[in-house]
Amino acid sequence: MSRWNRWRALSPADRRLRLAALRVIAAARVRLWLRPFPAVRAWAERAAAPAAPGSPAPSPSDVDRAVRSAASLVPGSTCLVKALAARVLLGRAGIPAGIRLGVARDGAGGLDAHAWVECADGTVVGERGRPDYAALPL
Repeated sequence: MSRWNRWRALSPADRRLRLAALRVIAAARVRLWLRPFPAVRAWAERAAAPAAPGSPAPSPSDVDRAVRSAASLVPGSTCLVKALAARVLLGRAGIPAGIRLGVARDGAGGLDAHAWVECADGTVVGERGRPDYAALPL
């Protein structure tokens, strides 16, 4: 099925969520190019303010699908960009979530870093990764 046909098959709510994910991913990617991580993280926390009541809130799995889909369209969408976008979208839906950063030794003796988002339902975006990832303190 073509990308256009898959888009047309989505519900209006899913389309809005995927467009919001695309906007947030693009904004996060550009901010990470221009600003240090603490400033970008502060932006994500501000942008994650809950949306006006009345609109149906997406589930964490809906946010995961929307972020993965939108990230495929934005060059440079790393695990950190996806985690920032998921944090913003979950916050807007009123779902408490937090970005986690972890490190592990890679095969060459260096460090490998990963970012993911956790909420009450478990890991939402960016699989927890290898069991040897050590989560950094929040």
